[in-house]
Amino acid sequence: MKPTIDLATQDEISSRYKNGANMRQISESMNLGDKIVRNALKRSKTPRRSRHETSTKFKFNEKAFDELTDDSAYWIGFLMADGTIRARPLEHTFNISVTLEASDKGHLEKLKAFLNLDRPLYVRPPIRWRGIKEQAELQFNSEYTVNALAFYGVVPNKSLIASPAPILLNNNHFWRGLVDGDGHINISRQKLPIIHLSGSHDVVHGFCEFGKTISNTSISPRPIKGIFQAALHGQNAVPVIRCLYLGATTYLDRKMDKAMKILDLVCPTCGTWMGKNPSWPHAEDIYNKIWKTDGIE
Repeated sequence: MKPTIDLATQDEISSRYKNGANMRQISESMNLGDKIVRNALKRSKTPRRSRHETSTKFKFNEKAFDELTDDSAYWIGFLMADGTIRARPLEHTFNISVTLEASDKGHLEKLKAFLNLDRPLYVRPPIRWRGIKEQAELQFNSEYTVNALAFYGVVPNKSLIASPAPILLNNNHFWRGLVDGDGHINISRQKLPIIHLSGSHDVVHGFCEFGKTISNTSISPRPIKGIFQAALHGQNAVPVIRCLYLGATTYLDRKMDKAMKILDLVCPTCGTWMGKNPSWPHAEDIYNKIWKTDGIE
């Protein structure tokens, strides 16, 4: 016997499809098989989008990455960290997608604004039995943009092979995008600031070399479970955090918030990390706010 669904579920499938979700997204979010979703669209007589319509329905600035600006460098870094690129020329498929926890969906709205993209975000309901929280996803399709990103090193299956273009290696906006996507900033239990990045060897090596240009550090990539990591601690982390976040206009809000709280504990005269030094006015209050409220990543 073929599995059946009720009319309300069929209408929900049709509604989600009309609002821009594709069949894969509907299938995953509603925990239904692909065939059930396809048959529901057929029974409800929902007009199907052609491949051409899928790629052209939502317009955006495909040339957003042609010029390397502060904003484009940031989003190149963020997409290198958290973007998914699909390039299948024989199938005429050129797709870029980003999926974040729903609490960070405001950041995807910033990306939409940068791209001048009118496509709505797709919100995936949580899958509690798998421990997956509610997520927000943004997709856009363009062979031109996929090729533009590839020039900078943002390519399909990039997790282990991403290699930033030389023009990006000393760009603080690019590295901030990567840290916002694949890094973290916090204060350790030892009461020291930390900035950390994970990724491919070339990405983490580039970050280490960038850190050496502005901080007195001998940082180097460390292999861990197939990827590489590097972290700056204490006083060595301060100039890197300052370089990446102080005065920045494009950033992940929660990372910027932590960076500014850390910089509040840096002496404005000599740049020294004051930590929990009782001689520093209000250091105890600021430290406790970061450590006790935000926790340790």
